Amino acid sequence: MRVLRYAQPDRIGRRANGDMGGLGVSHRLPGQYSAPSHPSFCHEFGPANQVGQGESRRVTIRGDRACPVPVPRYNTAMMESPPLPVEQIQARLTTRVMGQQLHYFTSVGSTNDEAKRLAAAGAPEGTLVIAGEQTAGRGRLGRRWNAPPNLCLLMSLVFRPSLPPAQAVRLTMLCSIAIAEAILSETDLHVGIKWPNDLVVAGHPSPHRRSRAPFSQGQGAAHHRKLAGILTETIVAGTELTAVIVGMGINVNVDPAALGPVMTPATSLLAELSRPVDRVSLLLATLEQIESRYGQVAGGKIYSDWRQRLVTLGHQVTVTVSGERLSGVAEDVNPDGALWVRDLAGNLHLVSAGDVTLQPGARTAT
Repeated sequence: MRVLRYAQPDRIGRRANGDMGGLGVSHRLPGQYSAPSHPSFCHEFGPANQVGQGESRRVTIRGDRACPVPVPRYNTAMMESPPLPVEQIQARLTTRVMGQQLHYFTSVGSTNDEAKRLAAAGAPEGTLVIAGEQTAGRGRLGRRWNAPPNLCLLMSLVFRPSLPPAQAVRLTMLCSIAIAEAILSETDLHVGIKWPNDLVVAGHPSPHRRSRAPFSQGQGAAHHRKLAGILTETIVAGTELTAVIVGMGINVNVDPAALGPVMTPATSLLAELSRPVDRVSLLLATLEQIESRYGQVAGGKIYSDWRQRLVTLGHQVTVTVSGERLSGVAEDVNPDGALWVRDLAGNLHLVSAGDVTLQPGARTAT
């Protein structure tokens, strides 16, 4: 196993991102970079131009140059936690591919940016970039996301699958299932998937209630709370998919009450379980789940397992695409991950990208 440590990463020049939104998959030509985000990384701000003001610090980047980095401000009630013990990860890792080459950063702008740079330089499949803190994550709709240091799992994996570019979303499906299964095995907490790439916990928020029952499609829309999120990006040469980068963010030991106002109701494993969770064990379980299921991405099992976990199906939803809204019932998803929505007039629409809001109320059978 190869482990590389960094106090701070190189800063990567970024272009306009062209993010496809919705399915969390962005297609790039070689050499094109964006500033991807992890849509669950613990803290959501308003538009990007409203953050990053005020205090900055200067940091040495790999010992040869420096640049200013905004210092995020967090609630002082936030738990303190030490960095991930890399030696312990190395000693306990049982996978053959996933995570065998590990790049650890105490602080990084975006783990996806780093993984994408490494992939473009020839990094092998399974290369893992993990950070104690992410300082430059951005979500869809111009939102900013940030994570207090050492309380979440913030990571990106490099895949080199034999798939056409249109099927890169299968890696989003794979990692969603893997995270849900890892959380279940480590905590006995059942987690569902909200289309297209959020992992959620259902039930009425309560410090005494834990979502231990298996999810059913369409349940509890009014009380879904976001626990994790995924952003998948691709590197494409012509018509060939050369690499897929999957960024994952899991709210582990952060107190949601310390996050302040958020656009989407948030939760964490700490909040759901009323106890902290070992981040190393959860990381290793996630990597093991990804590796054990990776051989299924070219077939139909990943799709069927992902579909079964979707809490979106059967719900009244509002989908926003390029400023236009579509309201109706989320009836199904196709093998490429697109969502079938039947509008109020009975017309069926196939939605491959968009921002989905689940509406409370009665659901239909699926």
